Amino acid sequence: MYKTLTIGGKDYHLEYTLEASLCSDCIDRLIEFLGGVSGSAYLADDALAELDPDSRKKVIKESVQGIKNEISKLPQTAILMLYAGLQEYHGMDGDGTVSSIHDAKKIAKQYIQEHSEDGTGNFYDLFTICLNQMAEDDFFVRTGLNKIMSQAMNTEESSEPKPNRAQRRATSKVKKLSEN
Repeated sequence: MYKTLTIGGKDYHLEYTLEASLCSDCIDRLIEFLGGVSGSAYLADDALAELDPDSRKKVIKESVQGIKNEISKLPQTAILMLYAGLQEYHGMDGDGTVSSIHDAKKIAKQYIQEHSEDGTGNFYDLFTICLNQMAEDDFFVRTGLNKIMSQAMNTEESSEPKPNRAQRRATSKVKKLSEN
């Protein structure tokens, strides 16, 4: 079901179904953004603990830089997401009022101006509105992004080396000795 945004006295229907799924620029940018933010933000304490201090500092610095890079792209990401969500009702197969990213940019600008007083007139809140609507419309399921991201996370976790038989035995002996 769509979400109605009234901008400039006009009702815009935001829905992430077929037309949004076909917006490859939006999907590419969303994968980059979510992967960059969540991937950089996910620093397992035990994984960091295994690193020497210099390597730990380097990993943390790179992670912070990755988050900063993605946050700096939040306005473009929000506009692409808005554009994709408006395509079902307002794109070329809809009423034709949003035929380009430039049209979505003008709508985003007007939305931000109109909502500056209520605290939601910013790119983060626009991004959040779009992201919540994507979830409500099962956009991540429809496009397969949920499976792709899940498999990527499982691949990262499974890429850690598994202890060999001797290491497992040594660990088991240490545990037994420490219990006694």
